[in-house]
Amino acid sequence: MSAIQERLPTYFMEPEPALHFNNEEIQLGEDEKLEEIGVCRQLTFKLLGVSKNVVDLLERVIALDLACARARYLLLIE
Repeated sequence: MSAIQERLPTYFMEPEPALHFNNEEIQLGEDEKLEEIGVCRQLTFKLLGVSKNVVDLLERVIALDLACARARYLLLIE
């Protein structure tokens, strides 16, 4: 390799038809992220009114899961 080749950066230019698709892909990704944020915001507001119920239900599910895990462990060690 010559000294000139070692110092010069390499440039890649995408074909013209690919530019449109790349730009569209970026725009669709941004649109999808905005939609995701909107859905999460809506779910958050819906959960605000029932958050105590959700926490109570979660605590019950955790208690049931723990009881099942203990039962499986007892079956395993017997």
